Amino acid sequence: NPLSWTQAGFWYSFCAVAALVFFFEGRRSTRVSALLTPQLLILFAMLPVMLYFGQEVTLGHLIANFFAIPLVTLIILPLSLLSASQLMSWADPALSFSVSLFWGLLDGLPELPSLNLHGNSTLGVLAVAVLAWIWAGRSWALPACVSAIYGLMFFTSGGIGSQASGVWVVDSGQGQAILASDGVTSVLIDTGPAYSDSFSVASAAVLPLMRQKGIDHLDVLIVSHSDNDHSGGTRDILEAVSVGRFYVGQQLQDLKQQINCHSLSSIDNQAHIVSGANLRIEFVPVPEGVRDGDNNQSCMVRLHWSGYSILIPGDADSKVERALIVGDAERLKSDILIAGHHGSNSSTSSMWLKAVDPQVVVFSAGYRNRFNHPHPDVIGRIVREGLPYVNTATSGLIELTPEGQIKLMRAQWMPRWHAPPDAERDFSLHGHVLE
Repeated sequence: NPLSWTQAGFWYSFCAVAALVFFFEGRRSTRVSALLTPQLLILFAMLPVMLYFGQEVTLGHLIANFFAIPLVTLIILPLSLLSASQLMSWADPALSFSVSLFWGLLDGLPELPSLNLHGNSTLGVLAVAVLAWIWAGRSWALPACVSAIYGLMFFTSGGIGSQASGVWVVDSGQGQAILASDGVTSVLIDTGPAYSDSFSVASAAVLPLMRQKGIDHLDVLIVSHSDNDHSGGTRDILEAVSVGRFYVGQQLQDLKQQINCHSLSSIDNQAHIVSGANLRIEFVPVPEGVRDGDNNQSCMVRLHWSGYSILIPGDADSKVERALIVGDAERLKSDILIAGHHGSNSSTSSMWLKAVDPQVVVFSAGYRNRFNHPHPDVIGRIVREGLPYVNTATSGLIELTPEGQIKLMRAQWMPRWHAPPDAERDFSLHGHVLE
């Protein structure tokens, strides 16, 4: 797989082996140190990789390694080879039992508190400290490196877990989740879908992104309306981090302290929520007469961030768009437009595009989704207006930097030798800077 190097598992494997080789080369170990030292070594060697990929850091990893490494190495891998070769009939049931035992042991691990080590400069400092410990190969290096990690993190990043500044449109499949931070305050608009009680886009993508960016508290959480693709991960977010204010377009079941965004925006036709010096939220008032059905109950959010404006209409259709244009078209103008309803033909009309007058249109849609979003007619309207557009389905995570630069995650991972771009690999907006 020529793109295997883009996956976390690739770096886990190679970094672990490299750490073991460097540390134990030419060394003799007692039985106790041979049992304990590799586990500690792998835990610390993996920290930079875990932090880079936004994974939680917990002592549970150390406990897991004690049984996972020998079980996989000495039992599961040999049984896999025997099963694949079909030389021994007992290999298949033995492999099934071993894998079940492996996952059962992992599921039975205690819930241990995670460590928040994320920050802009933390990763580099941590990697250097771990490398020094591995190279030194002495017992005194472990406490020294731990002290160096925390000390350097404090002085180089202004404190542990400093918060990044940016706007991130999460690759949430056929859903929507948009995270914004000015380095001090943060807001999450929609939480993406949930697929079961134990799995959601919020737990799989949004929360790891927040950890990676040093965000452990949300000043504002907005859930545009109750459809699963926008609200499914709300409970996971509320259980994982503290939230200052919680706004909804529709009431969500069994959740407390919800503020209806429409009741707010009807007061004097204004609703500004000031969250920070470089981050402000505006709820554009949606007339009650057009708020029919779930989609048209969506909060109409205008995010003002670092001198740029981003209009996020949820799933509102062209009926709402017409009413807002008639009401006050001037207040709709924005630098970035998040296409309504993931690019459905019921939204993002030509007159809406003219009124908003964006520099870029962003689609948050699932890869080859069954709804055919974004609809070809919507793409046609955008092209006729001469506007560039980008889609999370083909670009992955979309980031806007404080300098106005647009970054596409898949473009950053794509090797230089990849095939010429096509409709599903158009990364022309990568590096584009807003005016």
